Amino acid sequence: MRMGKLCLLLIIGLLAGFTQTEEATESEQSDKRLICYHCDSTADKNCGEDFEKSSLYAIDCSIYQMPRHLIHIFGTSTRNATGCLKTITTINDEISVTRSCYYGDTNDTNRGCVPDPIESFSKGFDKCDVCLESLCNSSSENLHMATILSISFIFIRILL
Repeated sequence: MRMGKLCLLLIIGLLAGFTQTEEATESEQSDKRLICYHCDSTADKNCGEDFEKSSLYAIDCSIYQMPRHLIHIFGTSTRNATGCLKTITTINDEISVTRSCYYGDTNDTNRGCVPDPIESFSKGFDKCDVCLESLCNSSSENLHMATILSISFIFIRILL
């Protein structure tokens, strides 16, 4: 019985190590700059909910200025991106996913999660997710991995 517990601990340790290695690799690619995925599923179906990570969609947010429709909210066009953004909107009964750089206070996303009023979906976003790490706006995959790890650690704690 004790050997089974040790094997389980080893498997979970390896899984946790793999997760940290993958995140470190993505961070190294960003060179300490904020890199976000940038695409729109209305123009590119590969940008939808079933998004597969690709460097083709990665952009360095430091070279992009804040969108014009946010200037009146934040007061400057030279403000740097503070995170990565993923929005989901329903347009004419179809789901639209947009990934881009986020500008504004990451603790008050109500101010920064504002669609461009020129766009057809200016009524608002159904969902607006902001994250702080480079390449974090791909999907909720990291959330699923964190949930699996948390459940595994709870299970081990119960066994021990």
